[in-house]
Amino acid sequence: MENLKEYSIAVKNFAANGIPYLFHNKGNEHALIIFENLFINAKSEIRIAANMLYNDEVVNTKTYIDAMRYFLDRRNSRLLIIITNRPPVIAVKGHDKETSFYWMLYNHPAYKNGRVVIKEGAGYYFRGDGGQQVNFCTCDSKMYRYESDIYQRKAEANFNDEYETIKLENKFNEVYKSLQEVRLEDFFEEEIEKNERA
Repeated sequence: MENLKEYSIAVKNFAANGIPYLFHNKGNEHALIIFENLFINAKSEIRIAANMLYNDEVVNTKTYIDAMRYFLDRRNSRLLIIITNRPPVIAVKGHDKETSFYWMLYNHPAYKNGRVVIKEGAGYYFRGDGGQQVNFCTCDSKMYRYESDIYQRKAEANFNDEYETIKLENKFNEVYKSLQEVRLEDFFEEEIEKNERA
């Protein structure tokens, strides 16, 4: 792909039509394009394994948040998240609410009715073939993005590969059941108290 616009058009087309193709992905802009198309094309279940799932380059952006909100607005959608470590409470509390991924999740009806579950690995992370930390996202047992270099956001993605996606989901599920749940209320206690006093 020669430029970002061409990349974006190709990803949108392949994602919407479920065309099996291995996209290579590097950097924040590519990551956002892939995530946006994963989220808006997912119908029922998304799994995310990440470090803290807290950064201003990708996660705390309007594009990422709006696409995830679009997915969660689907009546029976479910979002399962494993984070290696929880982000600092003071940073999450103090973040601009308009561009806070966790704030959006906390306020979405899907969180209130148990369709969003976040668990913390307390330092545990998924490893790639070289032992390095990897992040990944899967959708509906057929779409995935696998980030093999979390610093340069170097990844590959496919919008129709059941074999690789289910392998990642199985790894996720193995770990998920043994972890402690993260309560978003712990980040936003003051907001809760303000609402109760109002």
